[in-house]
Amino acid sequence: MSAKSQSVSSHLIKQYKTKVRGEELCKDLPKAFGMLFNYVRGLTFDQKPDYSYMKRGLKSVLDLEFPNPAVLRPVFDWLHPK
Repeated sequence: MSAKSQSVSSHLIKQYKTKVRGEELCKDLPKAFGMLFNYVRGLTFDQKPDYSYMKRGLKSVLDLEFPNPAVLRPVFDWLHPK
């Protein structure tokens, strides 16, 4: 692959990656993943993420996937703050 064609290919890939929406990227996953993807993508470089919002989104997925607390749930470090 020539440098020019590689540059064009890289540019096209970058364009696609910047245009894809969370709903499309995460279409086979719970909706919260797409919403979180869009949230993170919308942050500016200097903006501090709202980690509480993100944890609630991830916890909502966990609650939907494992609605019965008696069932063994996976252990994630973000569920047990230090």
